[in-house]
Amino acid sequence: MKRFILLIIAFLAVLAVQAQLLITGVVEDSTTNKAVKGASVTLVRHGKPLKFTRTDQQGQFRISVEGLEADDSLLVSSLGYAKTKAKIAERGATKVLMTEEAFELNEVTVKGRRILGRQDTTVYDLTRFANERDNSLKDVLRKLPGVEVGDGGELKVNGKALSRFTVEGLDLTGGRYNQLEENIKAKDVKNAEIINHDQPIKALEGKVLTDAVAMNIVLKDDTRDKLLSTLRPHLLVGKPTHPGGSANILQIGKNRQWMYGLAYDRTGRDLSTGMNVLTSSGRAQSQATLPQWFSTPSIYTPIDAERLRFNTSQRYGASRIQKLRNDGELRFTANYLRTVERQETMNESVYDFGAPIPTTTSQKQHLTLRHDLLTSEIEHKVNTQTTYGKDVLEVSASQVDALSVMNDSLTQRIRTPQIDVAGSLYRLFTVGKGQLSVQTGIDFHHSNPDLYINDGKTRLKTNLWHLALSAGWLRKRLYLTQQYSAGIDVQNLNTMGNNTKLSAYLTPFFQYERGKLQAAITPRLSFERLTHQQRSFLLWQPSIYLKWKAGRRSEWTLTGSYSELTGQMSSFALSRYQQNYRTFYENEGLMPQTSGLFATLDYVYKRPIKEFFFNSNMTMGRNWRNTITDFTIADGKYYLSM
Repeated sequence: MKRFILLIIAFLAVLAVQAQLLITGVVEDSTTNKAVKGASVTLVRHGKPLKFTRTDQQGQFRISVEGLEADDSLLVSSLGYAKTKAKIAERGATKVLMTEEAFELNEVTVKGRRILGRQDTTVYDLTRFANERDNSLKDVLRKLPGVEVGDGGELKVNGKALSRFTVEGLDLTGGRYNQLEENIKAKDVKNAEIINHDQPIKALEGKVLTDAVAMNIVLKDDTRDKLLSTLRPHLLVGKPTHPGGSANILQIGKNRQWMYGLAYDRTGRDLSTGMNVLTSSGRAQSQATLPQWFSTPSIYTPIDAERLRFNTSQRYGASRIQKLRNDGELRFTANYLRTVERQETMNESVYDFGAPIPTTTSQKQHLTLRHDLLTSEIEHKVNTQTTYGKDVLEVSASQVDALSVMNDSLTQRIRTPQIDVAGSLYRLFTVGKGQLSVQTGIDFHHSNPDLYINDGKTRLKTNLWHLALSAGWLRKRLYLTQQYSAGIDVQNLNTMGNNTKLSAYLTPFFQYERGKLQAAITPRLSFERLTHQQRSFLLWQPSIYLKWKAGRRSEWTLTGSYSELTGQMSSFALSRYQQNYRTFYENEGLMPQTSGLFATLDYVYKRPIKEFFFNSNMTMGRNWRNTITDFTIADGKYYLSM
């Protein structure tokens, strides 16, 4: 135990820093060699700005990037000097000499700061960050200090993913905000508001702490409520020659918003990212997951995403949202995605099982992979100081069709059609000095997956029913907040027999908040019963949360949790089955159990006026499992046994 405690302390003493390339340099007057302070330094790639900073009092600057490309350069500008383009030094610091330039000042306009801070909200004046080179909102957001934009449009603020993204206070796309980043023009935006410790439920404001970060985009007054359209056509010339592109039309107001869009692509762009739900504000009942019995092959990661040019993808979407009385909202979202991907691969694997000669397997595959996904969602929300409600109905249909020709002699086809229907109701009421919450949800999943191997066929008909009921009570008195939640969960998986899982849980929550200290503890306890297997489990899942504000600008956060979990029913519902043409799975009734210990330590320092943001994160985790999987190879077949 002493060694384990020392190991934790050692982990907590180390900060995880992502390795990046640091560009350093100094900007000087070419005549006097004096430092030029406050100069704008922009890293330019392919003619577009990538990163931006300013020189300090000594004329020095720093820019961190993940890597450099051959045509990267620095563009430096300062009042009274001519704009200067400089090549980045291969080694050491880059020295930029600027030449004075006389100019005539015709008109003076006094403007406010680009960044303003008020309590937990930081406001960025996007008109001061945007220029004529920026096409979309995404281009402007990339310039904001402390804001990171991922390849799929995911936004992070000081290293933390957003929990809510709105435009004019409304979530039009249901958390798929990357659709808005691409289609809102840079010239139409006014402000970006970053809300720290965001609490979207008004009835819980000031009662339940949250470490969430949200972003709200404000449009210019002359753009609001007007039709905004975007058309991006393209033509690929060569073999083959294909037209493509995207079209989008939207109208954004404070009370009503709508958007329609379509895209057809053969350039290798991944249109499926537009279907990803990147944020989920408020509370919605979680759904069960249908087991995937067959191992559907996937496209291997390409060396370059653009090498997927000869694949086809298309997406169509519609979203509407409007405000109702009493701060209510009604939103409808529908999306359809179809992708067709083709890839030829050859691989050889060598396994050392301790025998004198290692075991070698090889596979040459020509794969055609088709995905079809249709989703629709209706959400009704109420959010007042006394009542919060969220009602959701979701219906989706999908199919994955993978056709593989292996070694020019064997054909495999895996088809996985699936239908999902889910509905949930949630209500939170203010009762006296406390809040009462009630939530219920039911979802149904159906699939008839087929495995074809040459002329043979295997089908595993699967149905999954899931019902969840929960209730909670919360009360805050002085510096202490108490919350008690309890619920039951029932799952029935039917595939070659019924498997039923009954669960019940009790989750007390205690939170103390005073001055610079915030602390919370959640000693969760749950009970599970598997009726067919006649097994019962008592599981502990406690967690702690500590936050200390060391000053107006810095903040420490420590979280820790211990959890005991049982495996999914798919691990033991079928004693044996074939996953693909050469992989066989077997389980003689063993039920996996996992215990996990996890801790994180975060430090955040921010000075919005100086445009300086710094954050660090360290994590520690350890898992214990009661099962292992035995892997053997015989006659080119893979056998997995738990």
